[in-house]
Amino acid sequence: MNVMQTKKPVVWTISGSDSGGGAGVQADLYTFQDFSVHGCSVITALTAQNSFAVGYTVATERKNVVAQINALDSDMPAKAIKVGMLLSYDIVESTAKYLTDYQGLVVCDPVVTSANGGSLLQEEAGELIKEKLLPRVDVLTPNAREAESLTGMTMSNPGEMVAVAEALLRLGVRSVVITGGHFEDYSDLLLDYWTDGEQSFWLQGEYIDTINDHGSGCSFSSAIAAALAHDYSMADALVLAKAYVTQGLRFAQQIGSGPGPVAHCGWPDNLDDLPALVESLPEQGISFEACELNLQCYPEVSSIEELATIADMPELELVRISVTADQQDASALLQQAKALTIQHQLRLIVQDDWRLAIEQQAYGVHVNLADVDSAALQAISAADLRLGVTVASYEDIARADALEVSYIEIALEDDTNAEELEQLEEWVDMLSDFYPLVASGVQADNVEQVMATGVDGVVVSAANNR
Repeated sequence: MNVMQTKKPVVWTISGSDSGGGAGVQADLYTFQDFSVHGCSVITALTAQNSFAVGYTVATERKNVVAQINALDSDMPAKAIKVGMLLSYDIVESTAKYLTDYQGLVVCDPVVTSANGGSLLQEEAGELIKEKLLPRVDVLTPNAREAESLTGMTMSNPGEMVAVAEALLRLGVRSVVITGGHFEDYSDLLLDYWTDGEQSFWLQGEYIDTINDHGSGCSFSSAIAAALAHDYSMADALVLAKAYVTQGLRFAQQIGSGPGPVAHCGWPDNLDDLPALVESLPEQGISFEACELNLQCYPEVSSIEELATIADMPELELVRISVTADQQDASALLQQAKALTIQHQLRLIVQDDWRLAIEQQAYGVHVNLADVDSAALQAISAADLRLGVTVASYEDIARADALEVSYIEIALEDDTNAEELEQLEEWVDMLSDFYPLVASGVQADNVEQVMATGVDGVVVSAANNR
């Protein structure tokens, strides 16, 4: 994980203690450790539980909860707070009162019952949570069972999952992610759905058939809080949190005689655990052939003159051309570029303009995924073009992997530093077994450093390298 900060972000968990060590505050603190944040705890309840039953639960006294909050607030204020089991009316009221003026991010795992059926919320506290707490929540993270309990609705398909999420938004939360959607038409996937009322997406993860899932919801919500505390975007935080839990389910082991806890295995760095991110559930028929050409030197040009200058470069196989908005006849320009690349036995990638790429029967098109919709992707796939994409975040990687693109370009800043090179190397380790990789934004004086990370090549501007 590339987190180079002089001071760790502080993240609180306001939740109950699991004496069995698999969920609650214990799972939260394990997760915080893996995400390199300093975890603090406000204990709201003590549970006597093991792997198969919750035997006894007692709420912490109100004055004790308030004292814990005040002690932390005066010395170690939180950049983000994860809220879990609150249990009693008094604790809900005290927590909601503190959060009213709190300026950080709040992630809420609405714990109602334990995985083995034990009640973890006193009846009178439920309505107060809806009235006072949920309107202050930045992201609510119920599993399917909890979402149904909060709304009184059921969901047996993705459409009903969307409807339940919309109902939860009407309770006042700023965004919601429902986890654990496992439906007949998607039997090999575990679907999570996030929305804030304006934007939405699905996270598609592998369905791991295991009973050892104790603490998965706690770990998911605390991973989101920790990632947000590191200033990751909401989408990045959700992608990382789902990858973390998937990794934990994959390596979970039974400890007692009941279901075992999710494993805590460090920062998620395996592409197999990273979810695919899509705006809508996948349409059939979208796929892209891999780029098998030499990418070590991958020039980018913006004119026929620049293309002619570099066309005879040794070992050059692929070139990318960008067509600017002020070029009067882009179609004629691309026609000339196509003829020149054929003459020199090169393949042509068109930057952004997928319609012209299809019209000129180019080898492929390079896009930013945020700028194209599913109809464009369908058209590119139907034309049998290669698809290259630029990534600069975990969200981008999750979107690209959902499409199984032809190659991935990792964007660097112009003033590439040691921190960026470290991040690049981590992404190369994650992606290189699955996709050809190039780096862009590379300066002449650090090409060797960039290539040493393991990328297959660098994108170079012909205008700057004549």
